[in-house]
Amino acid sequence: MGAALQWANDHVSQYGGDASKIFICGQVGGAHVANYAFRKDMLLPSGPGYRGVILLTGPFSVKPGKVSENPLNYYGSDESQYDKMHLLGNMTYFDAPVFIGYSEFDPPPFKTNSAELLMKFMQLSGKSPSTQLFNGHNHYSPAFSFRTDDVSVSSAVLDFCKKIAKPY
Repeated sequence: MGAALQWANDHVSQYGGDASKIFICGQVGGAHVANYAFRKDMLLPSGPGYRGVILLTGPFSVKPGKVSENPLNYYGSDESQYDKMHLLGNMTYFDAPVFIGYSEFDPPPFKTNSAELLMKFMQLSGKSPSTQLFNGHNHYSPAFSFRTDDVSVSSAVLDFCKKIAKPY
């Protein structure tokens, strides 16, 4: 995440963009985005490198126990290391605006994890992130809905970005 953001910050002006208006977004792979966004030990030495954070459907962390194949791909099989990687126990950075979206047909553990992230964020930061339920969507469909007639996700994300990206 840090290397990708460093590249984006270094090159965005070549494409007509503004480095002060970069947002990071995660859906599939959202755990990586969330870990980067909320863990000070993972940020670039120059600072976070983003203006806001968009998280679309969980899961955002892992806990020891019965772990399915996808989390194994992210976190590995050594459950003794999970406490170091578990986002909810390692959140230390809360200085950027956050949007958390979740889907009506997300698997129940993903909904629970999104709710846990929301509650932990509010508890630790004292801030309330923007949230949105995407009716009619499942874990994968929010990203696939961009550039289609279904603007329920893209308009919510765009509204968040426009609100946050206004000049100070």
